[in-house]
Formats: sequence, C-alpha cells, structure tokens
Amino acid sequence: MSIRDYLHSGLKMTLRNGLKSGKAEQFCQLQHIVSLWLLLSLERARVLTKRRQDPFDDVSEKVKSSLDKKQKFGLNSGLQKLNVDHFVGVLLEFILLYLKHVPDDQLHFPLSEYINAKLEEKDCDVIDGLEDYIPEDIKVEHAVEAWKVACQKSEDYHSRMQE
Repeated sequence: MSIRDYLHSGLKMTLRNGLKSGKAEQFCQLQHIVSLWLLLSLERARVLTKRRQDPFDDVSEKVKSSLDKKQKFGLNSGLQKLNVDHFVGVLLEFILLYLKHVPDDQLHFPLSEYINAKLEEKDCDVIDGLEDYIPEDIKVEHAVEAWKVACQKSEDYHSRMQE
C-alpha cells in the first residue's frame, strides 16, 4: 500500500494535510516505513545497550527477568545454530510491539513457542529450529535479557568476521 493511500484512506487525512514531500508520499510504500522503523529501532537499541543504557525503558519490568548462568549458557549454545541477526531483529520487534504490556498469564510461556505462535498469527514464516535450539526454560519474562544475550552474540560474531 502506498503511503499516499494509507494517509488518505487509512488515516483520513485530506490532500492538504499529507506529507510535506509529495515525492515521498507518491513513491514510498507502507512496508518501507515499517522496515525503516524496525531498522532504526534495532540500531537505537544496540547503541544504547553498548552504552550500558536501557533501550527498553518503556517496556514492562515483567519481561526483564534475569537469566541465570545455566540459562545464558543454554541460550548461547542454541544461538550458535540459528541466524542470530534474524533472531535479534524478530525478538526486538516482539518486545516493542507485543511485550510492552504483556498479560501476566503469558509471562511463563517458553519464549521460542511464543515467538513462533505470534509469527503464525501474522501469517509469517516461523523461525526454523527456534523451539529446538532455544531452551524451554527461557520464558517470555526473560525476553529483554535474551535479546541482550543474542545482541552480544551478534556483535561478537561480526567483530570476529572483521578481524
């Protein structure tokens, strides 16, 4: 869907109240804006994490439970068998869109099952192997800490590749 169509039919904005850039309104697609938002959100979260700041300050504390050493080890082992960059992006999207105000009854679901169930609901491809490689004791309540572990794993991988 073009941004122009979305602004006028979806948001009911008049032609006068559209974007300042007619070219952007004419040529941009809604999917481009969503992709750009995800990319910028990911970079923001990575930068804040490197600076030891909380990139999820507006996310419920309920999904920020700590991982113990055994859970971190299991998660790191599982991430070696997955496309960690893809996982980092998907998990960030889920934290920002679905877990800001997650109901208490969903906190103890295995994170891998939760992610794949939500992907199926959105008619998206599930992440192959996710439920096999991410330990069941990594729950929705560990989402933010799991993201930080995965983000660090991704950073480490890219640092090694540049050497």
